[in-house]
Amino acid sequence: MEGQSGVTAVGGGRLRHEMEGERMVLVYFVLGAVAFWAALWAQNWAKARGGTLAWYHWLGVAVVALWTLFLAAWVGTSLAEGYPKAALVGLLVWGLIDVILFVLLRLWVVRTVCPGAKGKEAKA
Repeated sequence: MEGQSGVTAVGGGRLRHEMEGERMVLVYFVLGAVAFWAALWAQNWAKARGGTLAWYHWLGVAVVALWTLFLAAWVGTSLAEGYPKAALVGLLVWGLIDVILFVLLRLWVVRTVCPGAKGKEAKA
């Protein structure tokens, strides 16, 4: 028996599906807020070191932020749909790539925004 939304309404499945959808909206809202605060932190970080982020730095920040959002969405939807192995493999593969991208972006920004801070950043 199918409901209007195409979700099988056996044993309260429709209600469960609608609740999962509402949870995912909240997850995406939180992820958007985290991305906003990360971008704000990056801007304040650059200002505190006497530099500014150029458009290509922001492009790198956007790529890493979108990759991180993709990772979180992959894991969240995989767990919500009942596929914990897919969530774990996605976290491992996409997460490793995300960490590598973040490290490369940070090294690139530190070297181009604050050229005199190479030694200080390596110690900190």
